[in-house]
Amino acid sequence: MSLPSPPTAAHLPKSSSGPADSPSSAPGSPFPSRPPSPSSGHRTAYAYPHTPDLASVYTPASSVRDSSAPASAATSRAASLSKDPLLKPKRRGSIRAQGAQGVSAWLRRALKRDERDAQALELEERGRSRRPSAAQAERAAAAAELGAEQAASTLKTGRKKLKMSRERAQFVCAFAMIALVGMNDSATGANLDSMQEHYNVSYDKISTVFLANTAGYFLSSISSPFLLHHFGLPTTLLVAAAAMSVGCVTLSVAPPFPVFATMLLFLGFGSGVYDASITTIVSHEEDGVLMSWLYSCFGVGAAISPIMIGAFVDKHIPWQKYYLMPLGISLLLALIGFFVFRGYEIPPDEAHDAALATVQAPETTTGGSSSGEVVHARAVMSAQRRMKLCLRMPSVYVGFLLIICAFAATDTLSAWIVSFMVSKRSSPAAATRYVLAGIWAGIALGRVFLAWLLNKRLGEKAYSILLLVFACAFLGVLYVRDFIIDAVAVVLVGFFIGPVTPKVMDVVGVRVPPSLKASVMSLTIGLGLMGSALGPLLFGIVAGRGGLSSLPAVLIGISVVSIVGWLCLPKNRRRED
Repeated sequence: MSLPSPPTAAHLPKSSSGPADSPSSAPGSPFPSRPPSPSSGHRTAYAYPHTPDLASVYTPASSVRDSSAPASAATSRAASLSKDPLLKPKRRGSIRAQGAQGVSAWLRRALKRDERDAQALELEERGRSRRPSAAQAERAAAAAELGAEQAASTLKTGRKKLKMSRERAQFVCAFAMIALVGMNDSATGANLDSMQEHYNVSYDKISTVFLANTAGYFLSSISSPFLLHHFGLPTTLLVAAAAMSVGCVTLSVAPPFPVFATMLLFLGFGSGVYDASITTIVSHEEDGVLMSWLYSCFGVGAAISPIMIGAFVDKHIPWQKYYLMPLGISLLLALIGFFVFRGYEIPPDEAHDAALATVQAPETTTGGSSSGEVVHARAVMSAQRRMKLCLRMPSVYVGFLLIICAFAATDTLSAWIVSFMVSKRSSPAAATRYVLAGIWAGIALGRVFLAWLLNKRLGEKAYSILLLVFACAFLGVLYVRDFIIDAVAVVLVGFFIGPVTPKVMDVVGVRVPPSLKASVMSLTIGLGLMGSALGPLLFGIVAGRGGLSSLPAVLIGISVVSIVGWLCLPKNRRRED
């Protein structure tokens, strides 16, 4: 590839004496001329005409080799570009100078590299010449430090495992306690015919035992928040165990009817405190499936009780001896719960519920200047203020309605299904008690499997309304006068209506802050247990007037009211911090 012509210089004489003529170019060279060297006696001036376009300057090589090209173009190009520093070729002297500098820089780098290598060799020789004892001491120190770190990590992991195992023990104990509450809840309905026969009273009078339970549940709903916030969870559980133990011991000797009703009040109080405390613990997890599993244990306990009572009836064991069983379980769980829940603290208030109170410390004057300290402390709300805050939430009132209907429907069914099947379906008494156990088994299974299958696939409203619709459908099957069909239908009613109760507790719990959960859960459980007592009581009055066959219609009506309540439930607007 040939290059374009290099620039040439043009000189203009300033005086009459001009410079010597420039030598001519070598024959056959493509370069027409080169700039002359000015002589000492003459002064050379260079003229720079306007630089032409690049297209005219950098012409193809073929035009340079063309002998017919005009000489004026080459002269103009040489005159315009001879002084361009980018195009002017470097002199050989500058190339030599740069070469010398590069060699010296290379030598300096080589010397520095040799110096570093020498230092590395010297350090290596020092390490080799070090005494073995010193090296061993350093290795031992490093090993000891590593061992200390591993020990600390192992201790931390062990504490974490201990914490996890303690939490698991708390949940296991809580599930066992709620099963005990279920046992006592279904025992009254399972023993109702035996109690009526023993005391020789009418349906109206025997139904007052549910009123005694209502009074106990009402007292527990008032006292549970006070006990939890002032005495702590372990002491509260001991109070519940003591009340339940007193009731079981007295009932085991079949006292007179007034004392019998009073002892049922103690049982209701103990069950209510147990239920409120355990539900408060689980509600802090804000897990609907866990809450449903908790109340499935309630169903398991409620299913065990009729089976035991049916076995007592078959073997002609007095009905009152049953209460020795929950007495022993209550004392055992009280002892275990006191140690398992020792040190349990209720989660702190949230930020938007006055979690921190700013307190200005007394000012101190030092040298004429005052200084104060701002201390942040957790605001401690009284039980009365907590209750006021609870009653300001619209969702709490809807939750009250839903929990009353849920408990009333479940307990009315379990309390009167034995009498309904014996009177209206002519079924054997022992077999009917096993049907009652099947109802509670269906409730427990529904709370486990339906919550696991549908809880996260459906919304809270759609989930509950769908279950209530299925329950109403199977309640309508009870009008078929066949013992086997009615028994299967009743079990399926329990299967579909059972998960509604823990779902109510879940939707109420997620709508209140942690600082108010104990108060709200206690009040909700108390009202629910009151519903569980008032429902059988009111239906007992209806049954005493010949309306025992209206049991399915009453339960369908309660389910319809529950559906309306679910439709009125407001959205969860609790602010998450």
